[in-house]
Amino acid sequence: MRPKTRLLGKRIPNEPRAIKKSLELWSDRLSGWADFFTAVVVGGLIVEYLPEITYFLPVSFVPEIRAHAEQLRELGGLLVIIGVAGEFGIGRRSSKVETDLREETNSIISAADERISETLDRAASAERHTAELELEIAASRERLAARV
Repeated sequence: MRPKTRLLGKRIPNEPRAIKKSLELWSDRLSGWADFFTAVVVGGLIVEYLPEITYFLPVSFVPEIRAHAEQLRELGGLLVIIGVAGEFGIGRRSSKVETDLREETNSIISAADERISETLDRAASAERHTAELELEIAASRERLAARV
């Protein structure tokens, strides 16, 4: 189901600006989840490679880390898998939300362009009418001046 359809099912007003705002908020929330899953991947890589990193660190708990190297590699790998899967899922959902957001934005811009076009047409018509009236006034003044 498209994100816009889901929003309309949640009784969001069927107005382009309200839909656009809701889609923007949804996109922002998904961005937070994408950051979370990226942090899970980074954390998984740190855990996975922690035994190798400890060779460069003068830390007293290094023997404990090295003793659990295999478990840390497995846990780190699992975190990386979870993080990448989460990033993939969020990326797909985010893509759909952003597509609907672009469509709503384009419809708002299209409506604004139509209103601008109508306004320009009315302004041009008003200018033509004003010019016609000015010509009539000038002609009336000439007729009046010719009588005097």
